[in-house]
Amino acid sequence: MDMLGIREKPPGYPENNRVFYLIIALYVMVAITTGIWGLWSTVEEQQQELKQKQEQNQQLKENLEQQHHEIKEMEEQIVELEKILDLRKTMYEEIVKNSNGHLFDITKPSGFTAEMLEASFEKYGGVALQGTGEDFVGVEDEHGINAVALAAICANETGWGTSRLAREKNNMFGWGAYDRDPYYYAVSFSSQSHSIEQVGYKIKSRYLISEGPFYNGSNLKGMNVRYATDPHWAYKAASAMEKMIQKAIPEDKAEKYFAYEKF
Repeated sequence: MDMLGIREKPPGYPENNRVFYLIIALYVMVAITTGIWGLWSTVEEQQQELKQKQEQNQQLKENLEQQHHEIKEMEEQIVELEKILDLRKTMYEEIVKNSNGHLFDITKPSGFTAEMLEASFEKYGGVALQGTGEDFVGVEDEHGINAVALAAICANETGWGTSRLAREKNNMFGWGAYDRDPYYYAVSFSSQSHSIEQVGYKIKSRYLISEGPFYNGSNLKGMNVRYATDPHWAYKAASAMEKMIQKAIPEDKAEKYFAYEKF
């Protein structure tokens, strides 16, 4: 015992102190490490969530862009359909309702499909013309001559594909068939398609444009001046046009059809 009243430190005191502080230090380190680990885990989770949200946003953006593209395509298709219906409506009003097929500008596109033409061929006994619808539409697209008008000229010239020239020479328009000997002078073609493509181009370039040598107007009446000796040829061809249009667009359905209710 200290005579001055000062207690002596028990044996091993410094060592016990060091152990205590070491334990405290270890506890603090564990706590800090645990805290840091928890914080890191939280940050990592947040980063994962952020990444997922970014991916979701990117996917949403791509979906929206795709939908926008599809909507634009649909709008363009609607515009094209409206143009086609307007073309058909114009033909219907001028040729069917007003009986002015002989004056109709046959350089205007028809808006008809091959299937619509094929239905007309079937309706009027043009079995020999079956399969040529695509050819008439192709000439319209390539050379700018109304497919219905060209098919009507063909129907008028060949009796809906039944004439001898059509059967034996694939001549679908009486091309070159001069009155003094029609069969002899008529041009032979390798196929119906060849005749439609070649004569379609020649009709457009020779009869229907102002630069053409036989131009008298871009309609059947103008063609009649140099194309056929029959003075009623234009009216006959116009009648065939009218029949085709009425087959594709029956009178009892025309009002609703052209009101775009179908679409």
